[in-house]
Amino acid sequence: METEQTFTVVIIADPGLADEVKLAVTLKADGLGDALAKAKLVLVKKGYHHFEEVSVEIARDDESTGIWLTEHG
Repeated sequence: METEQTFTVVIIADPGLADEVKLAVTLKADGLGDALAKAKLVLVKKGYHHFEEVSVEIARDDESTGIWLTEHG
């Protein structure tokens, strides 16, 4: 049984009205495959389609994007 971890999924997608865009989605999932499936579902709901996976990895703190996996207080 896997435990939930935080992953960052980077995908190239077609928004329909413009050229392809590169998107990063950070979310909690049970594994790499689950993270990819959840990220695609989120993007479909936002109107993106025709996905090309770039990477799926365990997320890290990223000051440039404002992603913090632990509380800094």
